[in-house]
This record gives sequence, structure tokens and C-alpha cells, in this order.
Amino acid sequence: MGISDKKSEQVYRWILAYIDEKKFSGNLKLPSENALCRRLEVSRETVRSALDQMVQEGLIHKVKGSGTYFNK
Repeated sequence: MGISDKKSEQVYRWILAYIDEKKFSGNLKLPSENALCRRLEVSRETVRSALDQMVQEGLIHKVKGSGTYFNK
């Protein structure tokens, strides 16, 4: 596991914690990839890696041109 893998895991856990804090309920939109990059001080590739893992697990879904949404 490389450094970027560790960072993407940290981003993944941060987003899960953010969701668990009830900041998201229902089918609400997550912050943009760029906003997450700025907030977490990581690269866009790191954020995408974490989001892709969450998509594979069915936690979120992406809508091209619209954003990323939490699946409740």
C-alpha cells in the first residue's frame, strides 16, 4: 500500500464520518471533488480514489455534470 493509498483511505474515512454526523440524509449531494481537495489538502486523484471505492460499495453515486450523491 503506497502513500496515496493511505491518503485515499483517510479521505474515505473522513467522508464516512461526515455522513455519519448526519450532515447527509436521504439523497443529498456531497461537496465537489475540488472542495474536498481544498478542505482535506489532498490531490484530486486521492479524492477520486476514495469516492470510487465508495461508489463500488454502493454508498454514493455519481451523476455526470451534476455531482456525487449519498445513497441512504
